[in-house]
Amino acid sequence: MKDIFIQYQTSVTVLPGKVLDVLDRASGDDIKVLIVLCGNESLCHGCDADNWISLVAERAGCDTDAVTSALAFWRGAGVLTATAKSRNGKKTTSDVVEVPQPVVVVPQPTPTQASQPTEQTNTKVKPQRNPELPRYTTEELSNLLESRKETQALITECQKVWGKVFNTHEVNIILGLVDYLGLEPDYVLSLLAYYATEQTGGLKKSLRNVEKKAFELYDRDIQTLQALHAEIARMEQLKDAESHLRTLFGMGARALTPREKKCFSTWLYDFGYDMEIIRMAYDVTVDAKGAPNINYMNSVLSNWHKDGLRTPTDVQTAQ
Repeated sequence: MKDIFIQYQTSVTVLPGKVLDVLDRASGDDIKVLIVLCGNESLCHGCDADNWISLVAERAGCDTDAVTSALAFWRGAGVLTATAKSRNGKKTTSDVVEVPQPVVVVPQPTPTQASQPTEQTNTKVKPQRNPELPRYTTEELSNLLESRKETQALITECQKVWGKVFNTHEVNIILGLVDYLGLEPDYVLSLLAYYATEQTGGLKKSLRNVEKKAFELYDRDIQTLQALHAEIARMEQLKDAESHLRTLFGMGARALTPREKKCFSTWLYDFGYDMEIIRMAYDVTVDAKGAPNINYMNSVLSNWHKDGLRTPTDVQTAQ
């Protein structure tokens, strides 16, 4: 197989690394607009001017609606941010487009140039993200949905699952989950379907709670549909076990404390204990302390796990 040598000549255009994560969802116009911005630093300033959109459209060879849609797409994907300059020269809101996270493309030698092999380390770095999803304007949403029929279809399906017509803020959330976190449409639909019927912990049914959960799952690297289904199954098991533990400790319907949640999760998932062995630890705790004590019980189970006691029979033999 022959090699390809890119003729960089005397200049190189730098693209943000995040582009590769969302390239499959970007349209041709989205890519052209980004290349124009990355290759012309002067165009990233003064974007509040009346003719700025037209100028970018002319350079990219597309219409102004495509530019508006592209800017919203790349901003939602975390590739572009926007700040502004006030009269004192400090940045404030949105007349300067910034392109973060560059990947520097180093010109490669031509076949006639001598070169020495270098050792390369391929380390995949998880893209950085902001703590919240981007918020699109009504105009940006309109342009995005008009140019992306598959996104329109996703919003329609999400509304059916949720049982209501979304307002602008809610459409923002769905679009942000797909563009910014890079979640697949089926992933988003499955997450909505679960929280449309399951309101654990007394949480109100709202897309804001779905957004928070999506960020939590993303940070835990649960980003595929298969991983999501496994996590939903785990949450269902935890809910069932939690019911038994609530009865055991006489907690009623009150919200669990962070400490209680942590202990329950550790016993059930980190240690892999079933309710039978947990009840044995409960009995040991009550005998020793005279009453249920979650901290003492956690120590008992932690010691059993440390000693390699995995089953009720192991515990009985050790005792």
